[in-house]
Amino acid sequence: MAHLLKPFPDDASKGMAYATIALTGCCAISAFLPVIGFIVFMLLPAVVLFYRTRMERLATVFSITLSWVIISLLTGGLSADAFMMLVMMSLGLFMAEWIEKKSPVEVIVGFSSASVLGLAIMALMVYGNMSGTGMVQVLSDYISKNLDLTIAAYKQLGISDDRIAAISSAKVRIHYVLLRLLPGLAAAGLVLSAWMNLLAAREVFRRAGWPFAGQWPLNLWKAPEALVWGVIASLLILFMPVSSLRFIAANGMIILMAIYLLQGFAIVSFYFNLKNVPTFLRMTVYVIIGVQQLFLICIIGLGFFDIWINFRKLGVSKDPQTPLD
Repeated sequence: MAHLLKPFPDDASKGMAYATIALTGCCAISAFLPVIGFIVFMLLPAVVLFYRTRMERLATVFSITLSWVIISLLTGGLSADAFMMLVMMSLGLFMAEWIEKKSPVEVIVGFSSASVLGLAIMALMVYGNMSGTGMVQVLSDYISKNLDLTIAAYKQLGISDDRIAAISSAKVRIHYVLLRLLPGLAAAGLVLSAWMNLLAAREVFRRAGWPFAGQWPLNLWKAPEALVWGVIASLLILFMPVSSLRFIAANGMIILMAIYLLQGFAIVSFYFNLKNVPTFLRMTVYVIIGVQQLFLICIIGLGFFDIWINFRKLGVSKDPQTPLD
């Protein structure tokens, strides 16, 4: 690979040591610190992206593997948390490969997410066969465990007994729905994570004055127009009496809504740039959108209807000299 940054000095072993220490440290923070750990976990692909720009492919793979082995030992073996960390680090590795080829944004995000999801499914199938339970049972047990932990956390937070009882009584139904929507949720999560880490890595590289292979105007990005037919088809199937088809359509809708959410955020970012909104205020708005479901729905609708209205064209017509990214 033609390195985007100056390679590590001396030899490859020093670079692998740096990468392994950094990735292991990030994984340890993710595993043992509740709030900041989640933030670090979400940014694991960006950390891998950085080291991949200064190391060869095999050296990066070695560092990822070694750090995953170490964190697995620290967390008590092949835990779900360690597996998810490996998934996030693999996402960063795949993204780096597509970035190095100067691929368009949808290829970087889409192909990287699909590749990692496919490998994760294969790994779960192998693990399920080795454990003698099967992949579906492994996922079912994981969901049940997390539902129990959620109910226990609600009790510790002092949530009313009536609400806890209502959640407990609905546990079986929630488990049923989550298990069948897990493919769509996983795919949507990977897509959103890939996009977020692409933005984070590009911003860090820009502020540090480092070259970055991708210089796309992300706030002008639009989803392929053909996806609207996927939304229409999914909505129609959801009204069909065949439950298996409805769950397939529901998973498809989750993925499509994640894509239109990104397009909606691109529109918001475009107008932030147009009006020179301060960074602090931008972050405040993004946090509010993230925690308020109604605002999320509005942003998804903004991205979806942009196919016909083209909101950013309206902004450009008012001030054609405004930078687009």
